[in-house]
Amino acid sequence: PQDPTALASTATNGLGLAVYRQLAAASPDANLCWSPWSVATALAMTAEGARGETVTGMRAVLHVPDGPLATMHASFAALQQRLEKGGGDDSPMTRARITALREQLAKHNADAEAAMQAGNYRDARSASDHAEATAKELNQLLATADCYQLNTANALWCARQAPLLPAFLATLAQHYGTGGANLVDFQN
Repeated sequence: PQDPTALASTATNGLGLAVYRQLAAASPDANLCWSPWSVATALAMTAEGARGETVTGMRAVLHVPDGPLATMHASFAALQQRLEKGGGDDSPMTRARITALREQLAKHNADAEAAMQAGNYRDARSASDHAEATAKELNQLLATADCYQLNTANALWCARQAPLLPAFLATLAQHYGTGGANLVDFQN
C-alpha cells in the first residue's frame, strides 16, 4: 500500500524547492533556510473552497494531480500527525514506561533533597545514585521516543460576510483540526 503521506510530502517538497530556487536566485550569496510546511498546508486548506482556474493553479503549485481533493486533505492530515508525533516510538507501553521513569526520578530527587536537609549524607548519596541511573534510562528511552517536538497550528481567518459552505468547514475541521473558520470583521 502507498504511504498515506506521499501526496502531502510531494506537495510540500515541490512547493519548497520551487520557492527555494527563486529565493536562491534572487540572493545567490545569502544563507537561506525556509520551511514550506505552513504555506503548503494553507494552500491545501483553501484549495477546498476554490473552483475553476483557482483550484487548478493551486494544484499546480502544490504538484497535486487531478482527482478528489479529499485524497490530498487526508494525506496532509496523515503527514501532520506523523510530524507532530516526533518520529519515534509512540507506543502506549513506551509512553507508560516514560511516565513511570519520570515519577521515579522525581521521587529519587525528592528523597535525595530530604536526606541532604536532614544531614543524612549516605542516604542522600544513595538516592542521588538511583536518580542518576533512572535519568540515564529515561534519557535513553526518550531518545527513541521523542526524537523532536513539533507543534503546528492551522487556522483560517475569513471576513464575517464571506459565505462559507458547511462542507468546506467540515473538511477543515476533519483534516486540519481548525474547528472551522474564524470569522472576523476586517472593515472595522
